[in-house]
Amino acid sequence: MLRYEVALGTGARGMRDEIVRRKLWMLPLRDAFAFVVWLVSFFPQRIHWRGREFYVREKRLVPVPPPAR
Repeated sequence: MLRYEVALGTGARGMRDEIVRRKLWMLPLRDAFAFVVWLVSFFPQRIHWRGREFYVREKRLVPVPPPAR
């Protein structure tokens, strides 16, 4: 309920945006999707960091070998 009140207070009342009021039913879907993305982020198999690719193996970053040419 607090999440609804914040969305209504900020979007509909504060900014006077009617789209917020009409699309309020989508808020639980967005929150559920954000939770799933957050949860999945704890189990990556491959990471792109500073221009390089790495695998996560036994809690260590192992560089992915460059493709053969």
